[in-house]
Amino acid sequence: MDYAKIIGSNIRYERKRRGLTIDDFAKVIGMAPGFLGLIERGQRGTSVKNMVAIAEFFDISLDDLITKDLSNGGADMKDMETQEVLRLVEL
Repeated sequence: MDYAKIIGSNIRYERKRRGLTIDDFAKVIGMAPGFLGLIERGQRGTSVKNMVAIAEFFDISLDDLITKDLSNGGADMKDMETQEVLRLVEL
């Protein structure tokens, strides 16, 4: 399973659920729209700092952002390997 795509999908789901364009959301959290697009498509990881900012903006826990499939009613993905999560997050 590609966890970068799950995390990106969660970000895209939460952004669209709130009616935000990628440009508007990128401005609010201080990211380039192109970089945010790469994250949403699961083609790029991001820093813990960025992930915390995204989770705080959406008022969700970082745990939910990276371990649940939010578009699928919050299905728990906690069985994923810790090493896989760490690989995705640039510390």
